[in-house]
Amino acid sequence: MSRPTVCVIICAAGKGVRAGFEKNKLLIPYDGSTVLEKTLSAFRLPYVDEIIVTSSVEDFDEISAMVSSIPTVKVVLGGSTRSHSVYNALRSAVSEIVLIHDGARPFVTEKTVQSCIDSVQKHGSGICAIPATDTIAEVEKGEIVHVPDRSKLYQIQTPQGFYTAEILQAYEKALKDVNASYTDDSAIYAAFVKAPKLCEGGRENIKMTYTSDFASIARCGFGIDTHAFGKPQDYILLAGVKIPSESGLIAHSDGDVLVHAVMDALLSAAGLKDIGHYFP
Repeated sequence: MSRPTVCVIICAAGKGVRAGFEKNKLLIPYDGSTVLEKTLSAFRLPYVDEIIVTSSVEDFDEISAMVSSIPTVKVVLGGSTRSHSVYNALRSAVSEIVLIHDGARPFVTEKTVQSCIDSVQKHGSGICAIPATDTIAEVEKGEIVHVPDRSKLYQIQTPQGFYTAEILQAYEKALKDVNASYTDDSAIYAAFVKAPKLCEGGRENIKMTYTSDFASIARCGFGIDTHAFGKPQDYILLAGVKIPSESGLIAHSDGDVLVHAVMDALLSAAGLKDIGHYFP
């Protein structure tokens, strides 16, 4: 039996004002690239046939240039709300199954993506979610008025998967009511199709929302270097500085143990091999 074709819609038409940047937070440099590029990379999988990125008018040229070398990706203009943006993308989708994903969730794993697709094939929908670990309270005027049973609470994530034809029809019905508001795709599916099915999400699948979420990832590395004394010279090198000495350090290179230890630490933090591997 042939596999169903899969489309991924990546929502990137928002402003991300809570992040406090002067431009779309998804286009801010982050850990070597942009958040949007990292999110796109997560979905470049052999069973994803098309990726549609929604964009605002202001960001359209920049996003289009970013994805121009990826044949499976196209960019569509979003609308005034997330729902309108997703609807515009759905109208362009040609695959049987569609996964709708927040562009601000770049850490989604292949396991989560596959879980979503499997759930759609089995149940008609797949809403990635994780059990709530914190107590959730209903609050009015700064006071707790109700604490629901945490064992029944889940944190809803994306991707959220559906059969394309079903969710498109649901969106068409939802957008006819200009006064209605829906927090996500599962709410529209629930209102016009049936109760959506949860599937396994991931703790790492966080949504980057605030400025603090964009802080660089800190990494630690360990480096060490040793050489014996005995070279016939009147100095040793430490950090490139000649230090007077009765003899030098025996080494194939300059024997600068400080510089070499720092280089090993940097390589270690990057998850690479030590300096001797690259410069034997």
